[in-house]
Amino acid sequence: TSSTTTAAAAAGAASNERIEKWLREELQHLLRSLAALPTSVSGGGIDRAALCRIVKEQGVIEALLQLFPEPKRDGGEFTPFSVTLLPSTTELPSPVVLGNAARCLLHYADEVVTAQDIFLQEKWHGIEKLICGMATITDIRVRRNISIVLAKGIKAMSTQPNGQRVRERITHYRGLQMMIQLQDQL
Repeated sequence: TSSTTTAAAAAGAASNERIEKWLREELQHLLRSLAALPTSVSGGGIDRAALCRIVKEQGVIEALLQLFPEPKRDGGEFTPFSVTLLPSTTELPSPVVLGNAARCLLHYADEVVTAQDIFLQEKWHGIEKLICGMATITDIRVRRNISIVLAKGIKAMSTQPNGQRVRERITHYRGLQMMIQLQDQL
């Protein structure tokens, strides 16, 4: 009976691994589809503003930001140093998943209605998570996409009443510095 229990446990572990692999693949497919949606609707009679309102109403921005690593804190606070460290979790998200999530955010970072969610919803820590991702993910394509999201956010929010705060926070967490350094690597 001991060998039966061991065999059942091994079969259960293999099944869990297959399920996790399938879930990762489905998540990657979903993110690729979401990333392509704004460009595919531009000529299809749906305007970007309407799409952004739907995205906002359905909580898509929050879901995308949750895919990014949660930065470490120093004394319970995010600091310019702590957000550039490897995240608190033991496992970094897949670069493919983060790259596709960043591609999704690219389309929404330059629309004010969704940029406000990305950059001003402090409970979601969008700026901190994006900078943590840019600092800790080694895939240059993912880092470039995150850099573009941050740049688009600075531009989109520059005309808004508290838009200067977005630039100040990105600068405070050394995001602007990383963006400049990254530009030299491309």
